[in-house]
Amino acid sequence: MFIAVTICGMMILSALKKQRHFMQSTLTELKLDIAAFKSALTLKQNGEH
Repeated sequence: MFIAVTICGMMILSALKKQRHFMQSTLTELKLDIAAFKSALTLKQNGEH
């Protein structure tokens, strides 16, 4: 019983680490997208004046 609980715990921790990495990379991509959008918006505003 203890071994089964330990194995399940290790599987859960592994899944959480993978999910954390995925969330971190998604957040990084989102930051890059926002930065690109801001710079494009700034260029558009500068071009209009």
